[in-house]
Amino acid sequence: MEAALEVLVNVELDETASQLPTTSIEQERFAYFYRDRLTNLFVYDYLPLLALYDLKEQPMYVYTIRLHNFSQYNATFSWKEGDEFLIKFAEFLEKLYVDKYVFRIEGDDFMLLSSSKLDDIEEKLHTFPLLEGSRVSLSVEERYAKNLEEII
Repeated sequence: MEAALEVLVNVELDETASQLPTTSIEQERFAYFYRDRLTNLFVYDYLPLLALYDLKEQPMYVYTIRLHNFSQYNATFSWKEGDEFLIKFAEFLEKLYVDKYVFRIEGDDFMLLSSSKLDDIEEKLHTFPLLEGSRVSLSVEERYAKNLEEII
């Protein structure tokens, strides 16, 4: 250890260096570790890191989307079909809201972040084809968050 201290005594650290990605390719590589393995959506753990380099304490509308009676869907159709439902729902969310951040926050709960208010979100989400005749329903809770602490 003494040898290392002697060798490194004159090394100056760049205090502005960051581990955060600066290009879209770096962001995707970085985000790989923060993607849900089933749906490929962001996981909740990615939110604080995202705030460091993208959200930057800007106010956001937070939409919590909950699927109800999903355990009945699994019991009726199988876990595999339930997984397919979640994958398709995640794809549906991402296509509807291309420019928004979409997270899978728990098994059948999702979160969407938007800098603008989405007045018709619940109406749009109810057009998801697999909801019809499945006994699965959904609800949307909207909150306005002024900063990251309020989002979390």
